[in-house]
Amino acid sequence: MVSTVKKVRPPRSAKRKAVGSRWVTLLIILLSLVAIPFALWGGDILVLSGPASLAMLYPFVVLVRVSSFHIPAYLANQLAQWLMYLQFPLYGIFMAWVHRNRGFWIAINAVVWLHVLAWLLATWLHHVQYVGF
Repeated sequence: MVSTVKKVRPPRSAKRKAVGSRWVTLLIILLSLVAIPFALWGGDILVLSGPASLAMLYPFVVLVRVSSFHIPAYLANQLAQWLMYLQFPLYGIFMAWVHRNRGFWIAINAVVWLHVLAWLLATWLHHVQYVGF
């Protein structure tokens, strides 16, 4: 006689297992710290191309300095200076967090999309400020 009973598999856990190890997380954060001097060097070169090209490397600096947010000039200058040094370590921390929850390629895409969207917003606000709609 043939058995018609199906094998019962245990249900998968609702929580997804964290992807990656602590070494990869540490490596991501260390690489983001190593990127700081190269980003500052790249910023020095991009300034020679004009003020709008700096937004490609440091979009959050441009966002802080846009007058649409009504941030006082003395505070905007200080925030811009801090963001030039903290942007890439913050990207590294964000990427490490996404990597542990979702995976490596999603973490890279998340950081790239965050940077691109910030650049688009900075470019649009800069255009609206000086040219208008």
